[in-house]
Amino acid sequence: MMISAAPLESAFVGRLSRLAGGLVVGNADGNAVRCDHLILPNAIANRLQRLTLALPDASRQSLVVLWVRLHVARLLAAVMVPALILDRWIPVGLDQCRAIFSVETGYPQAIQVMDTAAEFTTDDPFERFASLVWQHLAPFIAALALHGRTSPKLLWSNAGFELYSLVRRTVQEAESLDLPVHCDAQALFRQRLWPDGRRNPLFEPWHPEPAADGGPRRRKACCLYYKLKPDNKLCGNCPIGIKQEKVQA
Repeated sequence: MMISAAPLESAFVGRLSRLAGGLVVGNADGNAVRCDHLILPNAIANRLQRLTLALPDASRQSLVVLWVRLHVARLLAAVMVPALILDRWIPVGLDQCRAIFSVETGYPQAIQVMDTAAEFTTDDPFERFASLVWQHLAPFIAALALHGRTSPKLLWSNAGFELYSLVRRTVQEAESLDLPVHCDAQALFRQRLWPDGRRNPLFEPWHPEPAADGGPRRRKACCLYYKLKPDNKLCGNCPIGIKQEKVQA
């Protein structure tokens, strides 16, 4: 049964409210681009050129990684938070949604979806989020990796870590507010294979060594943030930091 997407914004409860700006429901401004058009070679080249204006010292590879990371973060927040908090499914195939970019920086800013959403008919996370993974993330990452001469494994690893972090954060916030979580999405990054036998590109994106303080794990692959600007430092969950700590020990 199709229902109004008006309540979608109400999914961003408590500290999740800071993620709400990444979801735009209904009509968007003229700066929105259909996501299936976004992966065309000329569109990718134009978007990377726009990012270069904001980050002139960054390599093409680091710009691609940044673009994918920000796009995936906005996309996952738009899909996963309503799914886990409200039990609502949002169509996000590449031809079903648009990307909105910052006029000032050219950074991915939000995902615009249609003004309808559906109730889930299954509790299986692999059925719930198959279109998200295979009809959006897979072609998007493949196109950006090819154009940017970047390893798809690196981009998938970063996407998986964004998913892991978001699910962890959403579940914690729901539990703190005594809200039900409508799906065990952790299987998406804890199961090596999909039920149909395909390799799961989101599988275990974290470093095998747990964080010493019991906090979120560190990334398995570097997000290249430190290569975007000369004065940027390593992120707190960077795997390069683990190597440096071992050398200094």
